Amino acid sequence: MESKPAGKKWLLLLFIIASTVTTNAQNLNNPNKQGPLGTQVNTLSGNLFIPRTDIYVPARAFDLDISFFYNSFLFTDEYGYGKGWTFKYNIKYRHDTVPGARLILWGDGREDKYDSIPGGGYLAPKGFYSKLVQHQPGQYVVTELDSVQYFLTTRYTNR
Repeated sequence: MESKPAGKKWLLLLFIIASTVTTNAQNLNNPNKQGPLGTQVNTLSGNLFIPRTDIYVPARAFDLDISFFYNSFLFTDEYGYGKGWTFKYNIKYRHDTVPGARLILWGDGREDKYDSIPGGGYLAPKGFYSKLVQHQPGQYVVTELDSVQYFLTTRYTNR
């Protein structure tokens, strides 16, 4: 009779070990792998990302940051710096397939989706605290939490 509870304990221990091994084997939470000099490779998509800072001058109000980014996902885009290279402040917008939603494409290749809400505003993506407002037809303003504003007048249409 005492062998049954001991057998259940071993079975439970075996299940815990197996689930731990399976969980660690499927750790896909961090697909970007770091390389030398800030290089990153996304192991899910194969995207290569290379940051490059030419000039950085800290200031009291707004730092002077002349940075460029290579993103192999954008290899067909040409902005005057070479195919796939963008400038840090090369920020554009485009309409999403969802009616009313706007996508903001940042200079480093990040894309944020702002959903339209009743009353004419836009809801920031989860985890972001920036605010998107359309101040004129076809022109938007992104206001960051630290009150820095980015005026977007260029619509992104290459894709």
